[in-house]
Amino acid sequence: MRILTIISGLLMMLAGVWCFANPGASFMSLAFILGIVMIIAGLTGAVNYFTEKNRNAEAGWVIAESILTFILGCIVLLNQIVVDAMVLIFFGMWLLYSGSLRIVAAFQLRKLKEKAWHWTLVFGVLASVIGLYAFINPLTLGLSVILMVGAFFIVQGANVLVIGINMPHKKKYFI
Repeated sequence: MRILTIISGLLMMLAGVWCFANPGASFMSLAFILGIVMIIAGLTGAVNYFTEKNRNAEAGWVIAESILTFILGCIVLLNQIVVDAMVLIFFGMWLLYSGSLRIVAAFQLRKLKEKAWHWTLVFGVLASVIGLYAFINPLTLGLSVILMVGAFFIVQGANVLVIGINMPHKKKYFI
């Protein structure tokens, strides 16, 4: 499951880079790719929860974020977001929620004396600040909607990547 989580984070980051490569595109033209990536990330997180819930300290936070990511991915795929200003609020809310969950999970990891809890905290704070800013100020600095969505996906992909890297290793023994 560790590899799937890392791949999921990398897919989200690649979707963000793809948005940066297509800055003049409309959101509707990129919505299919972004929705599919969100659904994949949500499903990967859910599978991760059911296979790792006894060994992973932040499993409860992962399933909460996975459910939200899956639902929001379905909303994006069904083209329910039609106004460009709403796109930034929508993804800003997603990033704010995910960042808040990361912050709580980081303090839980700290109590358990996990060695890399600070990376979870750093990316959680970063996601929360960017999400809050986009949520409060939807027409951020006059940047295009696609560039902002690209930044959201890169930050969220980094968040998922940190989860994947910090997941416990399963040792395989070959006889």
